[in-house]
Amino acid sequence: SSGINAEYGSRYSSEYGTATCGTYSASNIVGRPGRLNDYGDHTSSLVFRTYGRYWSILPYTRDYKPIGYQPKWFQSTDFIEIEFKEAVYPTTISLYETFCPGGLVRILISDYETEIPKETQFLARWKVIWKGNAKVKEHEYGIFSPKLPKHGKRSIATKRLRLEFDDRYSEYYHELDAVELIGHPWSKGKKASEYLKQRIMKNVKVSIPTKMLENLTIEDKQVHTVVDPVKAYFDILPLEIVRMILNNLKDLADITQAGLVCSHFHEITADESFFTELNLKPFYTTFKGNDLHYISNTYSFNLSKLDLSWTGVDGIITTNDAVIGVQNLPNLTQLKCRNCDFVNTPFLAAVATSCKKLKVLDLFHCPTNFDLCSLEPLVKLEYLDISQCRMNYKTSLPTALSL
Repeated sequence: SSGINAEYGSRYSSEYGTATCGTYSASNIVGRPGRLNDYGDHTSSLVFRTYGRYWSILPYTRDYKPIGYQPKWFQSTDFIEIEFKEAVYPTTISLYETFCPGGLVRILISDYETEIPKETQFLARWKVIWKGNAKVKEHEYGIFSPKLPKHGKRSIATKRLRLEFDDRYSEYYHELDAVELIGHPWSKGKKASEYLKQRIMKNVKVSIPTKMLENLTIEDKQVHTVVDPVKAYFDILPLEIVRMILNNLKDLADITQAGLVCSHFHEITADESFFTELNLKPFYTTFKGNDLHYISNTYSFNLSKLDLSWTGVDGIITTNDAVIGVQNLPNLTQLKCRNCDFVNTPFLAAVATSCKKLKVLDLFHCPTNFDLCSLEPLVKLEYLDISQCRMNYKTSLPTALSL
């Protein structure tokens, strides 16, 4: 089918300009290309707030290092969600890049309003259909069209794209002129594909080799006349050794799957002392309110640093979920909630009431309106980021200056 251009950008991680003036703002990605084959720095392009590694050497970054472990498969630093007028099964997605191209690392599509009805928005899921590495390209106008999976039974119709970028290697600001979506038509009312049904009902199945500790002595094995083959003799080892082994699993997804192997592993990974800091940003597409409840209940007293940035997409974490979560985390010293829809005045009030030890609070570009007056009880707060936030500045500014 013919290509369609973005109708509007619904959510984005940052913008160099502002939506009110239109200069370097996220709204500039809407519509047809306005600077076709015109390479250069144009105010009519979308420009994210940062590029290069400048921000990683700021005093704040040195004093407050990134929270938790970031897996190698997740390198995104910025994103924008784009909606189109028509839903299609994508075959081609083209980025019109006017300046310093090459920062795209992932493309995700959503089944919201296609396979997932509008009234069940919280069931919507984002699926990665392309991923790659950021590259420094030639200084010329470019149309980047990554190779997408072929259309088939496993395809999902969409009218929403999420583009993720890593501009840490860019020589200057990465500028986008437009995005075009081409695909096979989708008709409203079509039944969900079998693949989608399986994806929603999917259960995680994990197994580990039973010969991992085959070098144990015969005497050690004979002590346990009845051996659980799933535990693979892990129950023979001292608890401290097993903890040391499992601590090498830095990725939260790996740790969670390890906890499903057997009751012995579950007891270890569910111990409140297992985590002191958690980075949940890489798992924003699937991390739900119930997951936050579990983490806050399980690791309540030992968790001191928590990164919830980008989570809560499509309402899968509500303000009530977030309030209940922070109420069980009295020893938090650092909390990051960048680009989180659930951040509002009631949530901040819960943070101020429950997290009295908080030193760092990062609320960068949270899209909902809130008031900072509720943060006054945070007497130990050293760093507060409210850049590009929507708030009642008349009442919030005096509070921010007094913190």
